[in-house]
Amino acid sequence: MPINNTQSSIYVPCSNGIENNLSVKLNKENGLEVDGAFNTAEAKFKDDMPKILVVGYSPTGGGHTARTLNIVEEALNSGSLPEGSLVFIHVPPVWEGTPRPQLLNALADKLLAKGVQVKFAESDKPVYGYLDAKTGGSDDPEILKRIALHPLRNDDQSGKNQFLKKYFSAGDKVKSAEHVENHTTGGKVENLKRISANDLMKSYAGNKNLHVLSDMDPALQKASYNTGVPSSKRVDQQNHAILLDPTNKNNNQLSKSVLAKVLDARGGQISHIALGGKNTLREVLRAANKLGIDDKTSLKGGKAAINKVLFSAAKHPDTKVQDIVKGSVLIGQGVKAPDDINKVVYVYAHKKMPIIAEHIKQGINAGEKDYNDKAFVFCGKDATPGHNAMHLAYLADADGMTTSGAGTCGEFAYLHREAGAQSNLLILPIEGHNEQEAIADSLCQEFPNNMLRLSPGEKLEQGTKIDQLVARKQNTKNDSTKSYHDVIKAISQESTYVNQAHDILFGVNDMAGQDKIYQTIERGMYNDPDMKATRHYLKLYFQLESYLSQDVVQYPISIKFKEAGAPGVTFKNFNEVKDLLKDDGQLKNLLGMSDKVKVKELPMLEELRGLVTSTDSTSLSEKFKDLNVKMGHHMVTGF
Repeated sequence: MPINNTQSSIYVPCSNGIENNLSVKLNKENGLEVDGAFNTAEAKFKDDMPKILVVGYSPTGGGHTARTLNIVEEALNSGSLPEGSLVFIHVPPVWEGTPRPQLLNALADKLLAKGVQVKFAESDKPVYGYLDAKTGGSDDPEILKRIALHPLRNDDQSGKNQFLKKYFSAGDKVKSAEHVENHTTGGKVENLKRISANDLMKSYAGNKNLHVLSDMDPALQKASYNTGVPSSKRVDQQNHAILLDPTNKNNNQLSKSVLAKVLDARGGQISHIALGGKNTLREVLRAANKLGIDDKTSLKGGKAAINKVLFSAAKHPDTKVQDIVKGSVLIGQGVKAPDDINKVVYVYAHKKMPIIAEHIKQGINAGEKDYNDKAFVFCGKDATPGHNAMHLAYLADADGMTTSGAGTCGEFAYLHREAGAQSNLLILPIEGHNEQEAIADSLCQEFPNNMLRLSPGEKLEQGTKIDQLVARKQNTKNDSTKSYHDVIKAISQESTYVNQAHDILFGVNDMAGQDKIYQTIERGMYNDPDMKATRHYLKLYFQLESYLSQDVVQYPISIKFKEAGAPGVTFKNFNEVKDLLKDDGQLKNLLGMSDKVKVKELPMLEELRGLVTSTDSTSLSEKFKDLNVKMGHHMVTGF
């Protein structure tokens, strides 16, 4: 390829079929040979050069998706993804039957409209959360089990491996990103080809303008590290550091071994989301503008505008619960006009929504005094047509009932610290969800006068705490004279976590000091040999459990600690299982623990030994179920 002495356009192959769109304008001074190959001098790239951005996130709930895609949109709008760039979104499998969010389609169309190519493929190794269908609590045994089965994800799913069908897709898998078609405007994000993080990153290995963004996707960060993507071009956005001890005294515990894997970004940079530390409510500003609310609007005037929307959206209280929880507004019997609404209460509580909806229906239909003059907003699609129901609730300073996710609770904290909010919150952490329990503890400590929480042993179905929240009086005596000034100022703040992650990823700013501390802690946790050995032990435990819980146990049973290479151990019969588990020395050597004393600290090891030594292999299924629950309670997963 001839090069003039002046600047030339040289196409750097990326093995992805987009060479002509990822042209890199370089000249001889950049150290390129005449044929276009790099010599030993590293080429320098400008910020306005086309980039490849690979994105991965956890499918657990919607928060990880939205906040990750917001960063991509920020990169597009700020010019960090100029025309000719490529965004490859490594989407997780569909979560619990929930369709992939339309946010993916909307973002793709925006990228394409500005000349940025888009590819979607399905990941095969996401961090995947589960909820108990009955309680709505975190199903930690299933969370741990899926992670422990990752080394088997591409194994044959017939015969004794049929249990793998529950966890892993056997769909169309490709080995290179060039076999993933470009997305087109209006296209659907479904029936995607699968590609492993390793194969995806190998497809772009050596590209100097490659960036990687993740939100709870350790497999993508590991693959990026293994293929040489520098830490300066890798960012993991995370909010689980609330589970860490910032003094680093109680972090390297075997119970936190999975948390260490989830958090560690293999030396990549961290963009930590503290609870309510920055503005995440810019969209609420748009909602205010739509209602004509500005910094001079009185609180009384703003709430009146909101009440009109809620009143017009109200459904009959006899609406079926299953329809209410999809998104709706209910009003008390005393509300005959918008001005009759004395207080707004919003509900955003996932599996708890039906319980709350049923209780509120009963209160309204019974004409109970505390329910007569209220509007109850069940946040969801089309609850308030043309408006985001949650945003209306925030602007109304509404009381709320919500699970203790980082998003809603962070917004509650931010509005109270920065906007003068006075609302109350019935906080309902998902049972067994480590992070949500920590968040609830934090809010109850910081805002004790505004928080309600179920007492130990108290059931939400009793309705006591729901009634208490509904009955709380709202202080409105200054609403006529006080304006939305503080609210508008707070939700207008330019410094957001979206900006923070974007600026770290594209070299605008360095990590904050606290994030550097978390990075050091997380690196130490991940590299702790006994915590790594515990992750191997969990693979041994859950793979054994999967095979031994079958009606007919088929030998040999091979346990894998990683997908490639020989199995870690193979058992020819049940006696060999017993022999291994009762021998501290064998376990130390197999798992790679530091000494035999640490072996005794492995989670549920003594219970596992008792289980396999007190019975034969034909009656283990029910006993394993009980032990799985104990294992789930013991381990800190972060979700």
